[in-house]
Amino acid sequence: AWSISVGSDRSAYGPKSHLTSVIYTWGDFYSDIARQVMAGSWMSEAVWGGLAAGMTDISPLNPAVPAEVAELVAARKAEIVEAKRHPFEGPILDQSGVEKLPDGATMSDEELLGMAWFVQGVEGTIPQ
Repeated sequence: AWSISVGSDRSAYGPKSHLTSVIYTWGDFYSDIARQVMAGSWMSEAVWGGLAAGMTDISPLNPAVPAEVAELVAARKAEIVEAKRHPFEGPILDQSGVEKLPDGATMSDEELLGMAWFVQGVEGTIPQ
């Protein structure tokens, strides 16, 4: 079974089955917030820092990933960083094939926060 982990690079735990990891690199963000708190200038706000902000990334792809797929991943990542593509742009179907987001639409922050379903092709369940 293939896997993708979230939080940090976990390829060492499944080198033959681990495809990549979503990596959170929030150290600089947390340091900036701590400085703001100490200075008394911090204000609560929603933060959606992603690839372009350097707050998320992906680990190197498993060598088993075909070269053309690795190239596609690199191209899509560049498009997201350059704001030419939204990572949650329709059409998006859920596991049962129901359209959750129509072609060309993007998910709002509120929809992303409330997303309690997996996209088509993802195996697993979300506890209710």
